[in-house]
Amino acid sequence: MEDKLLSFHEKLSRFLSKHLKVLLFGVFLFLLVIIIGGGFYYYKKQKEEKAWSELAQLLSQKRDWQALEEFAKMYRGTSASLQAYLMLWETCFIKKDWNNLSRILEELKKDYPKSLEGILLYGEAKILEEQGKVEEALKLYQKSLEKPIHHPWVLIDIGRLAQELKQYSLALDFYEKALKENLLTGFVEWKLTQLKQKGE
Repeated sequence: MEDKLLSFHEKLSRFLSKHLKVLLFGVFLFLLVIIIGGGFYYYKKQKEEKAWSELAQLLSQKRDWQALEEFAKMYRGTSASLQAYLMLWETCFIKKDWNNLSRILEELKKDYPKSLEGILLYGEAKILEEQGKVEEALKLYQKSLEKPIHHPWVLIDIGRLAQELKQYSLALDFYEKALKENLLTGFVEWKLTQLKQKGE
């Protein structure tokens, strides 16, 4: 038994002395990865805090569109930048500024393609609708519904475009869904009455 232990000990000693440099290099790499990871986490946290602080300043000073867009680009990849881009998106949407909306959508796609997919599809559908591409817009509105986060008014938009394209059963179905969600109830009830009077 002692012989076996001595033999094992000798083999282990020879292995360690032969591969010592490789083992030390492996340990060094492992520690380096931990240090870099920790440093990156700290840097990202600091950047996030600074970004939110600057965004709060911008909003309190009621700075213009250009300042908000410059901020969003400067802090690209942070949650504060995302918030700034969403504010710009909402402004374009309300003002029906389709050119700028298209540009902001492209910026959002670069950094947040998956998490905002439903919203981005909705914006693209709005632009297509404005260009008169109603059938393509309807398909994108429907596709946006498949995503986890989508614009709540998409139900009304699908109903509206389906009615325009004379797809009355689809329109009826989506207006009824919108009614259950309490979206623009007066408008939706009026649309439902129109469709039912047609007997479609």
